[in-house]
Amino acid sequence: MGQQQNSIENTGTQTINYSILPKVSTGVGATVDNITYDTANRGYTTYTGFGEGTWQVLPSLSVTGQGGGTYIVPLQGQDSVAPYGALTISWTLGERSSLTFNYANSVTPSDEIGANGQISDRFNSTFRYDITTRLSSHLQGSFTHANTSNGLAGSGTANNSEEEDDYYLDTGLTYQYNTYLNLDGGITLSGVDSNNSNTTNNSYTRDEVYMGVRGTY
Repeated sequence: MGQQQNSIENTGTQTINYSILPKVSTGVGATVDNITYDTANRGYTTYTGFGEGTWQVLPSLSVTGQGGGTYIVPLQGQDSVAPYGALTISWTLGERSSLTFNYANSVTPSDEIGANGQISDRFNSTFRYDITTRLSSHLQGSFTHANTSNGLAGSGTANNSEEEDDYYLDTGLTYQYNTYLNLDGGITLSGVDSNNSNTTNNSYTRDEVYMGVRGTY
């Protein structure tokens, strides 16, 4: 089953913004997303167009909303359309800390072996605190509710109403060694609760401890 989850995803996006008031800006954008799997005949290409607006409520608080639609071309099945929406709230709590909340309704990859993808409602929040100029900490949590309705239910799904709930909690430290190199370490708790009517049980929990090096160029 693991081999059927190996995938390659490529995403391109472009946004053009205009300032219409000192604290308000608007814009338009587009995203193209493609995912294919190494040994499974599933995946999709999506074309998303959206308008967005940003309001700088306070010097420390900004709100950005996006709305539009997505045209879905699945590898198997009929083309379909779905609404797209996103909301981001960014709040700088002080000189050292920040809090970000994100919500998005969009097409995302699916753990369901027979599905091309899924329509997801994803909630995500991240708190960051800079302990020193080089050492920072974070606490991040997310919850996703998804289903494989419309043309995303492939031949391997039993019907068009397979549902899945994903949760994720991560905390850790990042040390900025230099401008290009970071050292990361932390703990991640995650899991999937899959409510499907086929014979495959995709529900699981996973606890991880990680350490790594991340480069940015």
